[in-house]
Amino acid sequence: MSERTLLPCNASALERALDITPAVALDSIPHYVRETANADTIPAILLPWLAWAQRVEVWDSTWSDEQKRAVIKSSFAVHRKKGTIGAVKSALAALGVSLTVVEWFNDTPQREPYTFRLVADPGDNALRPAFWNSLLAIVERTKNARSHMGVTDIQKRSSCEVFSSAVVLFSVGINIPEAPEVDEATYHAGGMAYGIGVRI
Repeated sequence: MSERTLLPCNASALERALDITPAVALDSIPHYVRETANADTIPAILLPWLAWAQRVEVWDSTWSDEQKRAVIKSSFAVHRKKGTIGAVKSALAALGVSLTVVEWFNDTPQREPYTFRLVADPGDNALRPAFWNSLLAIVERTKNARSHMGVTDIQKRSSCEVFSSAVVLFSVGINIPEAPEVDEATYHAGGMAYGIGVRI
């Protein structure tokens, strides 16, 4: 501690003791300056303040911590190319939403000029109204000012196996008229059942 002191060489013992005591106390206090400036290491409770410092324009407290950290990390790239389709895709990719933008001249049939259609796959996100509103707010903040969103298509994909089966039943019936002369004759009609299983 004596190396860091600003006291002159003729300082008294009391002055040196008063100089060392606060320095020891201050060194024992943890300081998180570097950790709080990094989206990966900042405590979760401080994420809204880091988002404000990084100019995140749309923030939802119901997002998961991973989504919040991803939105903060992508903020610089989104601001750098704001007003382009790439900015919209980058902003929504941080939330786990894959997106296709179909502009008016690429749509079939052609739509009104300077409009676009979104085809969004929300991924693992639940389609709650709050999530959908924040998604639309992100699109409005990052798109160019000239274009207007006309239609939004949501395509939720699911990976699962589908099984289908079919069973074919048929029987054959034979009517034999009575033969009074033959008392001991017995006739039987048999039926058969076949099962077919198909896996798609």
